[in-house]
Amino acid sequence: MRSNKSDLANLIHGLSTVSIGAKPLVGNLSLFKSIAVVGSSCSGKTTLINEIKKFTLCRTTKVVVPLRYITRPKRKNDIPDENIYISRKEFLKKVKSSQIYFRWKKKLDSTREEMFGFKPVIAGTMPVYSGNNGLLYNNDTVYPRGILDTIIFVGIYAPDKVRKKRLFMRSPDLIQDNPEESRYRLGDSSEKIIKHVHFVINNYDSYLFNSGHDIVELVKRLKKCLILRVT
Repeated sequence: MRSNKSDLANLIHGLSTVSIGAKPLVGNLSLFKSIAVVGSSCSGKTTLINEIKKFTLCRTTKVVVPLRYITRPKRKNDIPDENIYISRKEFLKKVKSSQIYFRWKKKLDSTREEMFGFKPVIAGTMPVYSGNNGLLYNNDTVYPRGILDTIIFVGIYAPDKVRKKRLFMRSPDLIQDNPEESRYRLGDSSEKIIKHVHFVINNYDSYLFNSGHDIVELVKRLKKCLILRVT
């Protein structure tokens, strides 16, 4: 069973930056348990995730943005309190002790992968995961198996030329110190994500005036439809 597109259109009514993605939404929205925000590098995921963190339901613990564990080295312009940077050994230790539950790997260049993960969330809350495109293109590394079928994917979109400009402004150390990773990130085109997500939020040019408001409103509307985790 696929949800009716008119139902999804009603869900995003009045949200000028949001459109329906090409990923089929199989089954009723109430079958889903969480949201993952994804998008190519410098599309603006972190900025919009921060808007969700300010959201009243986050402060009352009904919606939670879990801290993300990551094995790549910290960079100069990384946002504070977005990630917990740990070694691969520490990451695997936390997996073994069940401190990391939802996890996957993302390719950062042609030869290197890094691990990403989140600890289990508190029962009765709805997680909004700060994901990345590894969830879309490297999904054979995702654990636990089947979790992707319970996630609503929200893709953040900015044209590739905009992303390139942002990357040079945000991460000059990455451009200088790791040009191969920079090329790999820019080669991960924003255009590709559209067919892999349920909803798309445009986050560039004049859309920037409303995209923060719209992602918060979309989360509020989805929360009314999604069931809360019980384990």
